[in-house]
Amino acid sequence: APALRLLRLLSRQLFEPKRFRDLVFHSRGAYGGIYKAKLDDEVAAAALAAAQQAVAPGQQPAHMPQIMVKAIELPTSGFDRCLLRDVYEEVAILERYALQPLSPVPLLASTAAGKSATATTSSAYTGICQLMDYGLTQDAYWIVMRRYRCSLAEWRARQQGGPAQPRAAALYLSVLLQVVDALAVLAADSVVHFDLKAANVLVEPHAGVKDGQLWGPAPPPPCEPPFSVVLADFGEARAYRSAEEAFTARNRGTEVYKSPEMLMMNFMSGGSLGMPSSSMPSTPAAGAAGAGAGAVFGGSGSSQPAGKAEASATAAAALRKGGAGLASDIWSFGCLVFEVLTGRVLFADADYASVTHRVAFGGGRHLALTPSERAALGSRTTSTNTGAAAGSSARGAAADAGEVAAGAVFAELVEWILIRDPAARPSLPAIRARLEALRAECLARA
Repeated sequence: APALRLLRLLSRQLFEPKRFRDLVFHSRGAYGGIYKAKLDDEVAAAALAAAQQAVAPGQQPAHMPQIMVKAIELPTSGFDRCLLRDVYEEVAILERYALQPLSPVPLLASTAAGKSATATTSSAYTGICQLMDYGLTQDAYWIVMRRYRCSLAEWRARQQGGPAQPRAAALYLSVLLQVVDALAVLAADSVVHFDLKAANVLVEPHAGVKDGQLWGPAPPPPCEPPFSVVLADFGEARAYRSAEEAFTARNRGTEVYKSPEMLMMNFMSGGSLGMPSSSMPSTPAAGAAGAGAGAVFGGSGSSQPAGKAEASATAAAALRKGGAGLASDIWSFGCLVFEVLTGRVLFADADYASVTHRVAFGGGRHLALTPSERAALGSRTTSTNTGAAAGSSARGAAADAGEVAAGAVFAELVEWILIRDPAARPSLPAIRARLEALRAECLARA
């Protein structure tokens, strides 16, 4: 399989781009464009037949798969970076989680040899975006994937409910639990994403779900989302032989989601001055004001303060041991938790130098959220509601107090994950247990 994969990325004769037609530009990536496309009629019929066979008895019939083409431009000069290894790594990871065999490779004598024996699970859902084909064209590498309805960032931008509303909070926590499960699939195989963010999590509506239901407010309890999510964009990801070897010494990912050890690695390599504007997301700020402190589920990230020297020494030690690894995805997930709960990107309004200073060189065992960041999560001082509470019913005051406490719990959740020492960050099972407990609390108030 590795030799065939390399051949497919080196020989134009082993790929037929004409099977994918009507390309329409969708967005621009770091090294190329993303396009919507349609399958050639013959290929589409074969793809639909394969999808039909995968439908379990009693489920709705499969629909014609829609596709996206990620075109990664070939270097045009000796000064351009060679991207073959990155493309190979991305394809290798996606092949591992492909539920359907890939399209047969043209010009190969054996059809079976042209298929990918990569389906490592019998499940109909892995939490990883689905690869359909890949190869080399005249001027780019093409990675052909299934098209999904939207990104998690787009979905969250259409949601009006804030984390102070129990149903909305329960819905967001349910979505985050799906992301945790997808990360667990990767971690079990020693795969590190290195670029986890809401824009790289895609939404697949359940069968029969219309746009009104998809974009609508949180449903009644149990407040389950009408969709599944998958992790996408594995251009920065790496697969390792074991968790012990899962470290990179190369700076990867989007700046505002990077872990302290990743930012420290960039700083020590001399790349701390300036950054591409595309690395800083421009999600509009959102969130509600709120007040007070509340109970914390599980452990707390607010104890054992450490000085700036200790924080930077911890990050430097991680770099000496081999760079950033699996724990880097945990940090990025903490940033994602804030983004999904509030609808705004943590650090979105900060410049690169400020983010590096605060995350990698800041004091304290964990990242301390600012008052405005805590307010976005619904945590506020009770004094702001004194006048309103005086004229409200006892039930209304109790509900308001519950919202205040929930906001404080969410702030503690984010800080509990965003621990500067990668070895001290919570595990995925611990995060899952805490999210489930918080979700149960929200449902009890819904």
